[in-house]
Amino acid sequence: MTRTVSRGLFVVLFAGLLLASSFASASTGSTSVGGGTLSWTYTTYSSNCGPMGQSQYTEWNFSSFSYVLSGTTYPMNGGGAYFQSPGGSSCPPSGPEPTNGEVFPEPGFQLTFYPQSYGGGYATYEASGILYPKFKILSIVYASPGDLSSDGYTNTLTDGTSTSVGSSFQAGNTITFSYGFDFFGLGSSMSWSFGASVTTGNSLAVTDTISQAQGVSNNSNSGASNAISHNNDLFIIWLNPAVGFLQTGTASATYSMGTQLQTTGDPLPGQPEALDSVEVFAGVMKANSHGVTTVPAAILNAQTVYVSGQSGPQTLPGLGNICAHHPNYPNSCTLANQCGCVPADFTGILATDPLLNFTNTESPLNANNTNNPNRFIEITGAELLAGPEQVGGNIPTNSFTESDSTQTTQTWTYSLAYTAGYSWEVSWQIEGIGPKLASATQFTWSNTDSVGQSNGSAHQEAVSLSSNTVGCYEDVSIFEDTVFHTFAFQQPTGNSSCP
Repeated sequence: MTRTVSRGLFVVLFAGLLLASSFASASTGSTSVGGGTLSWTYTTYSSNCGPMGQSQYTEWNFSSFSYVLSGTTYPMNGGGAYFQSPGGSSCPPSGPEPTNGEVFPEPGFQLTFYPQSYGGGYATYEASGILYPKFKILSIVYASPGDLSSDGYTNTLTDGTSTSVGSSFQAGNTITFSYGFDFFGLGSSMSWSFGASVTTGNSLAVTDTISQAQGVSNNSNSGASNAISHNNDLFIIWLNPAVGFLQTGTASATYSMGTQLQTTGDPLPGQPEALDSVEVFAGVMKANSHGVTTVPAAILNAQTVYVSGQSGPQTLPGLGNICAHHPNYPNSCTLANQCGCVPADFTGILATDPLLNFTNTESPLNANNTNNPNRFIEITGAELLAGPEQVGGNIPTNSFTESDSTQTTQTWTYSLAYTAGYSWEVSWQIEGIGPKLASATQFTWSNTDSVGQSNGSAHQEAVSLSSNTVGCYEDVSIFEDTVFHTFAFQQPTGNSSCP
C-alpha cells in the first residue's frame, strides 16, 4: 500500500455533478459518528431535465466537511451529491452520485460519508493506525558441522516464516492479512531482497519472501572445531518493522506489513525506510563468564543505508534500540558499554532457538515438546562431511541445495510466539466497539509450523560441508526448522574422526 493510505484518515465522499440552473443559499448539516461529529455545508439546486425540459429534479451538493473528535478539528476537502429526480431520459437517477474514492490524509481513522436528500447524510467510522514493533525475528541460520562448512540462503525465491498478529489482540477479535497494501521502502541493510506475500490457505498470516540472498550465509565454523556449536547459530533480526491496521468491523481488522517511516534528516521524510536487519550470532547475545553480552558495536549502533537515487543516507535503528535502557544509543555504543544492553534484553530472542544448549550429537527432534510437537522434522537421507585423506591432500567439498520439496505439505496448528515492545506512529483511535490490543506495552508475533511446498514453492537452503581435518569422515543428519524453514544438523555419536 502507499504511504498515504497507510497513514491516512480515509474519507470517501461522493463527487458533485453540477447541473443547476437555480440556486438556494447554503445550509449546514451534521451527524454523530465514532464518538465525534462530522459537519458539512450543503447547497440545494433545482433544474429541468428530460425531453424538452418538462421534468424537474433537485440536487443537494455537499462540501466543507470537518470532523471534531476529542476536541480536535480535522478539516477535509472534497464533496458529495444527492439527486431527487423523476429519472428517465436525460435525467439523473435518484440517489447519491457514485463515489470517486477521494482520500484525505489525517491520522488514526477512516470516515465514509453517505449523502441523503434534503442535505442530510450519515457516516461510518473505522480506525486505522501504524504500529512500530521493536523487532521481528526473520530467520535462524543454524551452525553447520565442519571447519570449512557454511549454510545459508540462495538466489532463488524461497519462503521464510508465516506470521500472524492476532495473538496481540483481545479474545474474539479477528485480524486478517491484507495483501497489496504492504509498504516496504527501497533497499536493504543486507544483501537480499525481502518482501511479504499471502499465506496459502491462511488469511490470517503473512509469509516472508526471500530472494537474491546468496550473501546471507553462516560461515561461523571457519577455522574452528568441526563440531557444531549452537552459539554460532545466526539470527537475522528486523529492526524497523511496521504494521498498518484498518478496522473492518466491531471485532475485526485487516493488517499490512512494511517498514517504518523516514524522519527528519533522511532523504524522504514520511516515506518508508529501507529494510533494516542485522545478522548477530547467538553467543554474543548470551552472558559471558563476566555476566555481560559481547555484541559488536557496529551492530548495536544506528545503521546507515544508502539507496540509489536518494539524495543522502537513511539512518536506521541498531540492535541497541531494542534494549530497555540504552544511554549510549544511537552513536556511542561500544563493545565495552554494550549500549547499556544486558543479557535480559535478548532473552526473548534467544528463546526462539530451542537448540541453543544442544550438543553437536543431540537430535533436534529432542526439542519437540507438547507445546510445539513438530518444530523439527528429519529430512530423508544423510550428507557426507569429509576432510583430506592425507596432509596436504585435496580437501573435498560437498555442496548441495537442501530442500523440503519431497516432503508432504503439512501445516500444524501449533505456533511459536514471542513478544516485542512497540509504539504507535499513527495512533489507532478506536471509539466505542472495535478490536483492541491485549497489551499496552507488548506486541506478539506468532509463527506457524509448516513443511513442504508453500505458496507453490519449496523451502531451500545452500549447504557446503567440508573439513580441513585429515581423515574426517562422517554422515550428517539434516532436520528442518518448520517455523523459520531453515535446516539444522546432527553429527553421529561414536565417530571421533571429525573433532
